[in-house]
Amino acid sequence: MIRIIDCTLREGMQTRQCCFTTEQSVLLSREIAALGVDTIECGHPFISSKEVERVQAVVATSPVPVLAHARARLEDIDAVLQTGAHWVGLFASINEISMATKFKGKSRAELLAMFGSSIRYAREQGLLVRATIEDAGRTAVPDLVSMIITAREAGANRICFADSVGILLPDETFDVLSLLRYEFPDIVLELSCS
Repeated sequence: MIRIIDCTLREGMQTRQCCFTTEQSVLLSREIAALGVDTIECGHPFISSKEVERVQAVVATSPVPVLAHARARLEDIDAVLQTGAHWVGLFASINEISMATKFKGKSRAELLAMFGSSIRYAREQGLLVRATIEDAGRTAVPDLVSMIITAREAGANRICFADSVGILLPDETFDVLSLLRYEFPDIVLELSCS
């Protein structure tokens, strides 16, 4: 079954010179939902109290479930909880580039433990969890497998393969997703491409 998650109200806010107001976000969420999407992805509430309020307004008026983003950190998850969103999209990465730039000094084991504990915490708080493997296109297959196993064991409802920098060609995407589907036939697998 194919489901569509619209990310306009999150990705759009990352576009240069774009900043949706709360009113615009509410209007857009209604129009997007009317197109038949299954979920609306809206914001990263930890950024600011204004972002919490914007996501709250979308949650209050959206006819479909809302997913808000969070790093694999408890304070980010707590910010999502303030919004009333149904879903949290927790993201982390363990590829060589991320480890050298974003997570200096942390080992793969530490990052996997952080990912797993944040998923468990979000589930304990009543959130549905999409565990996102950020920058998955540059992540080695054994590391993808480790992240999926960690997320599944921690209770993630869905796993997202996010080719965050759009590095994979269509046939490469097909190959890696086919492999992951074969290895993990029991998971709900999402794809996010830039």
